[in-house]
Amino acid sequence: MMEEERLPIEEPKIKKKKHPLRVILIILLVLCLLFCSLFAAIFFFVRRTDYRPYEPIAEEAEYNLPRKDLKGVRNILLIGTDARDPNIESRSDVIIVVSICPRQRKIYLTSILRDSYVEIPGYGRNRINHAYQMGGARLLVQTIEKNFAIRIDQYAQVDFYSFVDIIDSMNGVEIEVTDEEVHYVNAYLSEINQLMGIDPQDSFLERGGKYMLNGRQALAFSRIRYIGTDFQRTARQRQVLEAAVSKLKRSSPKTLLHTADAVLSNITTDISDFSMTWLALRGIFLINYEMVSARIPYDGLWQNALTESGQEVLEIDFPATNARFRTMIYGGK
Repeated sequence: MMEEERLPIEEPKIKKKKHPLRVILIILLVLCLLFCSLFAAIFFFVRRTDYRPYEPIAEEAEYNLPRKDLKGVRNILLIGTDARDPNIESRSDVIIVVSICPRQRKIYLTSILRDSYVEIPGYGRNRINHAYQMGGARLLVQTIEKNFAIRIDQYAQVDFYSFVDIIDSMNGVEIEVTDEEVHYVNAYLSEINQLMGIDPQDSFLERGGKYMLNGRQALAFSRIRYIGTDFQRTARQRQVLEAAVSKLKRSSPKTLLHTADAVLSNITTDISDFSMTWLALRGIFLINYEMVSARIPYDGLWQNALTESGQEVLEIDFPATNARFRTMIYGGK
C-alpha cells in the first residue's frame, strides 16, 4: 500500500503584541522632531533684526518693580521715533507699553502721552519723549520703570520709514477717516512724500470715509495732533495698530510671512533671537487674546501745568496712576 502523503502541519501564527508605550514614544519623537524643525526654521528667520541689548541698570532695584514674570505678564515697550535723518538724534513720537497677560487672555496697549511730565534719571524733570533723545531706548525704559513702577521686559523700536514698510507689507490697513481728519492727513502726507522723493500730492484723500490706507497714509493719520490734542493722536496710533493686528488674523500664510519679514527687517530690539522665536511660537495662541486699548494719563488723574521755561506739560498723579496701571495688567495687587 502506498503511504498517504502527509501535508506539513502549519503551526498557528502568534500575533505580535502591540506595545502602547512604544507607539506613544514614536509619536512623541515625531512631534519633537517637528517642533525642533519649526523652532530652527523660525530661529534662523528672526535673525535679521537689529539686535541692540543694553546692560541692566543698578538703580532699578530702587524702583519697587514687580518681580519678573509676575503672573506670566510680559511688558514690551514699542517705540516709534520721528527720525527723518538716521544721523540725527530723534524723540519718541510713539510710546506704547504692550502688556501680554496670559491669565486674563488679554493684551493691553497702553499709550504714554509724550507731554507727560516725568523724572528722567540723571536729567531731572522733563517731557517723557525727551528721554529717548537723551539716552535712547535704555533711558526711556529706565524712565518708565522709575515713574510708573512697571517692569519693562523688552523693547522694539521703529522709525518713520520702517512703519511705512511694515504697513505696506500687509497691503494697508482699513481705517475710518473723518472729513476734518482728511485735511491733516494730506498735509502730513505731503511732507512724508517729499522726504521719500515722491510727488507731494501722491495718495491724497478726497473726502472722509473708510479707506484701506497705505503705509504713508497710515503714518500721516497716526501723526495728527491738531484734532483733540495728543489724547486723540495716541488713540489713532492704537487704532492703526489694532487694525493691523485684526487684518493679520484674517491674512493668508503668504501675507503673514511677508509682514513678518518686513517687521523683522525694520525693528531695533533687545529681544534675543531665542526669545523672539519663543514669542513667535506663542503668537499662535496670542492671536486670539482680547486686545484692550488704554492710555496714560488716566481721566481724572492729571492736570495741565507749566514748566519754569513756560512749556505746557501733563502733571500726573503718579501714586493713583501706578496703582491703577498695576491692577489692570496683573489683575489685582
